[in-house]
Amino acid sequence: MSNLSDAVDGHYIVLADRTALPQRCILTNQPVTDNEYRSYDLPWIPGWAKASMIFFPLLLIFLPFAVRHRCRIKAGLSRSIHLRYSIRKLSVGVILLATMVAPFCFMIAEKGNYAVASVVLSPFLLWGGLIVGILFSSPLKIIKQGRDLFWIKGCSPAFLGSLENSLEVESPATA
Repeated sequence: MSNLSDAVDGHYIVLADRTALPQRCILTNQPVTDNEYRSYDLPWIPGWAKASMIFFPLLLIFLPFAVRHRCRIKAGLSRSIHLRYSIRKLSVGVILLATMVAPFCFMIAEKGNYAVASVVLSPFLLWGGLIVGILFSSPLKIIKQGRDLFWIKGCSPAFLGSLENSLEVESPATA
């Protein structure tokens, strides 16, 4: 294990792959239990690829897997904060499921106007649900990548201020 220097850059934490953060909640800066200290596999996709996927949705099938980089870290998230993000993920899942099931339910119930409206709106709601799910279902997001380092957004100012030189990078042999 080796220490990282200059790990905080403004509102971002700058990390290499396979970094273990201190065993504190990244949002509340309170100590966390072993169960609350988890591994995160954060993807980073270049901006040009994100723009391409928005305008050409079929690229969603293969482009993220072809151009992404990964930053695997260990970080703490308190139980209440984790529950809040789990509820967000569940809500997005219910919305996505509803957009696929609602048109069929309206057709079976012979509610013609509602069926047509739900068929027309379903693709937009599905696309919107996916975007909301991607943007708001994780507390940590990679903003930038360069020289094998990742700029990660989502840690509280209190957590960032307490870091100093307490980050450790796992050697590839121990990962």
